[in-house]
Amino acid sequence: MEGLTGARTNLNLRNVPMKVYKEARRKGDLGTMEREMGYAGDFTEKAEEYRKKADEGMQEEAKEEK
Repeated sequence: MEGLTGARTNLNLRNVPMKVYKEARRKGDLGTMEREMGYAGDFTEKAEEYRKKADEGMQEEAKEEK
């Protein structure tokens, strides 16, 4: 359960820096664009880690049910 919740939360959190990135792109602010892409990448990586944890948990659960 932790894996699914963590993955979804981090994907939602990624939306914030993406909105800031889009606003900075309209203004032509390259520094802010780069910084926000870094934040978005961090959240994406964390979401992937949680997704892997969820996959492992579901595999274990499937083994237990067999």
